[in-house]
Amino acid sequence: MLLDNETSQPLVGKVNEREKYHLFPGVYKDRYAMKVAGALTNEDE
Repeated sequence: MLLDNETSQPLVGKVNEREKYHLFPGVYKDRYAMKVAGALTNEDE
């Protein structure tokens, strides 16, 4: 099982978010942080 290096949580459904975060950090940083914190759901995409 892959783990998130920052949170040690299982990387389930986060690969695309991490790719976007690394490609466009200025645009996706806040959304990525909120998603990791559980504040966003798939319906918010």
